[in-house]
Amino acid sequence: MPCPTARLFALLAGLLLVSASVVAQQVDPVELLKRSAAAVGEAQSASVEFAVTIKQVRNAKVDEQTAAFLYRTAPGERFEFDSVAPEGAEGPKFGYRVAGNGGVTLTAIYGARRHMLQDNQDGFAAFVRSRGAMGIGSGLGGMALAFLHPAAMEDLAASVLKSEVLGEDEIDGERLIHARYTVEGGITSDVWFRAEGEPLVRRIEPDVLSTPAIQEMAKQFDKFDYQVRFDFNDWNPEAGFAAEDIRVIEPKDSLLMTSLFEPPAPKPYSLLGAEAPAFDLTTPEGERVSLTEAKGEGAVLLEFWATTCPICVQAMPQLERLHEQYAERGLDYYAINVGEAPADVAAFLEQRGLTPTALIDQSMDVGTAYDVVALPLILLVGPEGRVQVAQEGFRPETPEKLAAQIEAILEGEDLAAEQVAKLREAEEARLKERERLRSRLDG
Repeated sequence: MPCPTARLFALLAGLLLVSASVVAQQVDPVELLKRSAAAVGEAQSASVEFAVTIKQVRNAKVDEQTAAFLYRTAPGERFEFDSVAPEGAEGPKFGYRVAGNGGVTLTAIYGARRHMLQDNQDGFAAFVRSRGAMGIGSGLGGMALAFLHPAAMEDLAASVLKSEVLGEDEIDGERLIHARYTVEGGITSDVWFRAEGEPLVRRIEPDVLSTPAIQEMAKQFDKFDYQVRFDFNDWNPEAGFAAEDIRVIEPKDSLLMTSLFEPPAPKPYSLLGAEAPAFDLTTPEGERVSLTEAKGEGAVLLEFWATTCPICVQAMPQLERLHEQYAERGLDYYAINVGEAPADVAAFLEQRGLTPTALIDQSMDVGTAYDVVALPLILLVGPEGRVQVAQEGFRPETPEKLAAQIEAILEGEDLAAEQVAKLREAEEARLKERERLRSRLDG
């Protein structure tokens, strides 16, 4: 016969489980998101290990990759998100380090030996919203890292389309609240929060198999699976770090960039405002043309091109029309072919009915002198012989823009001087901003 005391304990345990489940069901899932991030933001000092696991099954091949980071905060708005090298790993460190001291945020990519500095207005939230965070965990890192910062969580919470609390689960012996969220873009994720104390996030499992990109990938294989999991381990909301425990200094042997996650601004053309290099070239028919003879009467329009460059060929008829429009006012137009034989160029132009004054630079010496790195390169040389306008590529708005520039040059305007002055001002401002940010580092 069962012991009455044992039966009583079993009954109480069952009631507690039912009670806890009912409480979990009554929690507002969106409030759980906000409370989870707020608990980290309000802590004087906190730490957690952030781990990413990606598992792919493609037919008989199984790949599993893991990456780990340590997130720490300290008084004075200091924080650090740093890659943790795998146990036993040797050689240079790879991954990210993002650290802020309340005045400046440093983001470094170890393997690339590149880093950037930003004002600390949003702190870690700025990284969470960046392409760098998206690169963690198959593009979902920003969503997961939002749980570490209240400002970033506000963005995530606002994007929730559907949410529900599913009940309670146990992971590694810890009682957790299990919720599910669908956000803008259609991603659904299961999220587990600590059920006791503050609802700190413990695990996130996005349903990546439901995304169009992964579904398209799956069509290539008979057997396919793709899993992404984010774990938040060893939470310590009272870590006790002091401000001096998190120092923000530039890494050694690393290049300071304006941005790590946006394409760099195109470099200004090296000869802008400089004397256009002289050349003596011939047409496919052998007629000699000299830039020295062409200069002085008006402007010269140069297009560096090749038969293998479709954009160059598309641009040519429109450049010919510009030449016809301004020829009486002294505009010359030369289409300088780079690296091809005269006979091939002549046959190509005849086949397509193109009639520019084509010049042959088969040795590419002139292309080198003009610092041609991409085709087409379109230049406007003023009557004084200096390069006034330089443009790589050809876009729909290019003809109209070139027409206005030709008008200005023929009227005597020095477009290059204006552009060079703007570039100089922009560079001076960039260097000044760089030094301002560097002055906020810890050393």
